[in-house]
Amino acid sequence: MCGFVGIYSRIKKQVDKELIHKMNQTIKHRGPDSADIKMFPTAGLGHRRLSIIDIEGGQQPMPDHQGKAWIAFNGEIYNFKKLRKNLESKNISFRTNSDSEVLVNHLTHYGKEGIHLLNGIFSFAYYRPEDNYCLIARDHLGVKPLYYWVNGESIAFASEIKALLEIPEVKFGVDESLLEEFFTFRYLAGGKTLFKGIEQIEAGQYLEIKEGTITKKKYWDLPCNNDNDMLSISFDEATEELNDRISKAVELQLVADVPVGSFLSGGVDSGIITAISSKQKKDQLNTFSVGFDQAEWDERVYANRTSTRYNTRHHEYVMKPEAVLENIKEATYFNDEPLSHPNTIPLLHLSGLAKENVKVVLTGEGADEMLSGYPRHQIARARNSLKHSDLARKLIGTGLRALPHRKANLMSKGLLYPDANDMLIFNSQYIDNSFVNDILHKDIPKEGMSFRRNYADYFTHKNLHQQLMAYDMKTYLLSSLQRLDRVSMAYGLEARVPLLDYTLVEWILKLPTNYKVKGKTGKRILKKVAEKYMDKDIIYLPKSGFGLPLAEWFRDNNALGWFLDDILSGNTTINDYIDVKKINTHIIEHKKGYKDHSEMFWILLSFDTWCNRY
Repeated sequence: MCGFVGIYSRIKKQVDKELIHKMNQTIKHRGPDSADIKMFPTAGLGHRRLSIIDIEGGQQPMPDHQGKAWIAFNGEIYNFKKLRKNLESKNISFRTNSDSEVLVNHLTHYGKEGIHLLNGIFSFAYYRPEDNYCLIARDHLGVKPLYYWVNGESIAFASEIKALLEIPEVKFGVDESLLEEFFTFRYLAGGKTLFKGIEQIEAGQYLEIKEGTITKKKYWDLPCNNDNDMLSISFDEATEELNDRISKAVELQLVADVPVGSFLSGGVDSGIITAISSKQKKDQLNTFSVGFDQAEWDERVYANRTSTRYNTRHHEYVMKPEAVLENIKEATYFNDEPLSHPNTIPLLHLSGLAKENVKVVLTGEGADEMLSGYPRHQIARARNSLKHSDLARKLIGTGLRALPHRKANLMSKGLLYPDANDMLIFNSQYIDNSFVNDILHKDIPKEGMSFRRNYADYFTHKNLHQQLMAYDMKTYLLSSLQRLDRVSMAYGLEARVPLLDYTLVEWILKLPTNYKVKGKTGKRILKKVAEKYMDKDIIYLPKSGFGLPLAEWFRDNNALGWFLDDILSGNTTINDYIDVKKINTHIIEHKKGYKDHSEMFWILLSFDTWCNRY
């Protein structure tokens, strides 16, 4: 796992070597083991290396076997040994044992058509100087990042936004047209960023540059399965096959020439990964958990039980409220954008703890999105079952609205949206969209969630439940993966995600809906697999998520409560974008304990911190 930067001149001009060096230095945390740059007549590549496979021989940028093309690469190609054998059968020789050398020669032989054959987490820049050809791409699910900036003279790209900000022509500016979406959902969908002019390559996408002309295209997308495409397989058979497929994905991702560990929460996803890893590894597995002093937020007792069962060498970090204040600026720097997820900071500390013991960790990301782990997936299934009766949908939705429970309120909202796509889009909002539009200054443009609507429309032929899972994988999952990449790479730690092996994802998405959710049980089939490895009472605990006691902290001036006072006194940057007078009532309600508005306050705090940082 590494980081890279590059500039391609569209007017065939020499690229500034010192600028490439400065860009490369900004991401040195991603690759603390070595650094190098390679200059060409009209381009330049820089690379920072975190050595995982072939410690001595994998330095980059790396040429192909003919020395005619070069690669700068971030990530891991898990099937590189299979790809290497294929290339060797075509009389291509290798100097190292690295996956980087396999990748550059694979691309030389197959070109862009070979990207879909890669199984791994990756982003790369492939450059061929003889015809000024450049190909940059990102892995199937978007685990590894890749950002770019274009003007009439050049295109620049990098693993992190901060490297692009070193370019003199790139000026910091907030893309105000995206603020409605950001404040509603706390992150952005699609290839946009809050930095005006800076975009990202989307998951499963490549960008090809020929003689300065740019072409952007998808090489892979989530399969558009309808009900007729579902697998004809019994639940028990599917459970066994899912176990086998997860085990094979873990086996592939345990390959490394350095120590490998596992993040371990109290939940099912990381528990399965830890259990299977422990069984497959010859040496003792290191596991890492984060906890809180507040018992209702702390899952360490369950993590400890799984650790004890598999005799892992377990490490814990306890998060204190003062650590949020002390580290929010640092975390924002590493994240480049506002901290969408409040738990970014404890995960940052957890990564630091892990790096003291290992160089690679396996995690459980992806299960909730593709196996119905969120309450909104149950809502979608309920709405789908009522699609032929608007009257029944409205009556049930209205009845649930009268109940005092939060889940009933969510179900009511999901059923009462007149348009099903609105339910998909807005049932995961953190601040009500109508309220966001009310508090944003009138001169700030509103784009009406165009990117999100495009994603929702893409899967309209699916049933609503399948449509929502696909939508979540194209939106919410990517924000979680961005968080994982930033917190781990801040410490030069490689995070791998076995459940997001793209061949496993393709198979899971073909499973019948009731194998994923039945009644109130989400991730049904995964929990059945977990029964092989974990205690049942842990498996079927109510879902709590990895949250923080934000409500309490925003009432405590020694924690985060000071920020609310700053809003009231006008001492925040957010005054430039929102009418803070319209949230005064919310601040008073929260401080007095009448209501919990902590999700809104976190979004405002993270945005304010980001603005002040840049």
